[in-house]
Amino acid sequence: MRTTLRVVLVPAVCLLLLAAIRLMSSLHDGEENLIAKRYAEAVVALQKALDEEPVERRDRVLVLLARAQELAGDPKAAIATYERLLRDLPDARLADRARLERAEALVRSRRMQEAAAAYREQIEKLTGPQ
Repeated sequence: MRTTLRVVLVPAVCLLLLAAIRLMSSLHDGEENLIAKRYAEAVVALQKALDEEPVERRDRVLVLLARAQELAGDPKAAIATYERLLRDLPDARLADRARLERAEALVRSRRMQEAAAAYREQIEKLTGPQ
């Protein structure tokens, strides 16, 4: 009975561990590519990680993806990614950071009126309407 249980459980646990490693790999690859300044590769890995990561960690993946997109020279994609996070996950842990990063990306893209409105919104959110 114990031998049968081991024969079934050991391969099942191994498969689960391999699946967990595979799921973590795209996010890990994306982070490693960001650190190594391989931004285009980071974008690809992080886009893949979006499909792999659970909803609870998707805000982190989106923030990293937007940063990689901007560093790869695609500020429009970065802004769109921040907006996606704010639209799809408005109550996420990193939503406030995404709002500020979006505003900064707008400034770097010379979209000053939109950036000012984004900063104003965030200030009002934090301090209340003036």
